[in-house]
Amino acid sequence: PAPVLAPPDPAPAPRDPPAPPAATEPPAPTVPPEPPAPPDGFDLGFAFDYARELPPVALTEAHRNAVLLFLERALIVLTPAVKSMDEATQFGLHLFLAGGAERFGATVGLKNLQKFVLIREAIGSLGTAPDAIEDFCERFIDYDTDEKYRVMTDVGRDIMEMYLDDNHACFAGLPELFERWTGSPVARARALGITAVMVTDITDALEPDDGEAGVPGVVRGHNGAVRRALAEFHGTELHHTGRGIAALFTDAANAIGAAAMVQRELARHNAGDPVTPLHVRIGIDADAGSDPVAETIDQVTEGAALACAGAEAGEIVVSETALTLGTDDPLAVTGSPRGDPPGSLTAIDWLKEA
Repeated sequence: PAPVLAPPDPAPAPRDPPAPPAATEPPAPTVPPEPPAPPDGFDLGFAFDYARELPPVALTEAHRNAVLLFLERALIVLTPAVKSMDEATQFGLHLFLAGGAERFGATVGLKNLQKFVLIREAIGSLGTAPDAIEDFCERFIDYDTDEKYRVMTDVGRDIMEMYLDDNHACFAGLPELFERWTGSPVARARALGITAVMVTDITDALEPDDGEAGVPGVVRGHNGAVRRALAEFHGTELHHTGRGIAALFTDAANAIGAAAMVQRELARHNAGDPVTPLHVRIGIDADAGSDPVAETIDQVTEGAALACAGAEAGEIVVSETALTLGTDDPLAVTGSPRGDPPGSLTAIDWLKEA
């Protein structure tokens, strides 16, 4: 018989084709981290009202050009009206431009450091030396919080606001503003930079008592009166002489104001306690146009000491330079001339100055 053949194996079932490899998304572009937010209470002295609701934006070339165009149009109006672009005018222009650049930056939503970039570049476009730009920017917050200088930064802000509103007459009052700024001796002195020194000297006998560390009571009373005046008029104590204090100011008017405050306080003390009176003589000298480096401070301190030596108990004697830089109208100051030549020193009537 024929052999019986086994049926053939069934054909294997077709396999599913391999799945294609899963598509991978390209890596996300690297986004530089945002700079850390400033801590609470950190204030650069700027007005923030224009930028509170605006998202942060990048500082662009268009922003830079807008501020430079603002400066160019301001100079078109200002340059024919000023006698010379001297240091006082340049300093006022720096303040004006800084206020305008700050307001522009706030309007478009720039961050504080970006505003500083605008300020630096705008001042640099005037041909200002790099070290002078650095010095101005370091002091700008102080300038912007001091009412003597804020008048110029606020005008810059106001004119920039009008400029952005297409007010074509926004620069009309600029020449008069700068005329007032540069016309006052005090304003010019502040622009040029002042070093003023006040030197005090106790004229009473110094006898140790049972006070702290054997320091005579009159010295302690003197120290308190002088240091309160320094705090009020932004003075910095340089050193104590044992019977007096030498203090530095960047404003001759403040030095005179501090000296008057000391003498008035001591006058009240002496009226209320005639048994232990305290009398002080005070001298003031000043210099304008020099950086307050050690050599200048030493020279002005020496001048203040000479003025002090020419004073009597209860007097304030100021040099001719300090009188010119510390008062808008030196001829209106009442007092008696001193010194050699006569008039090089003046004992001012601090009671009438009150």
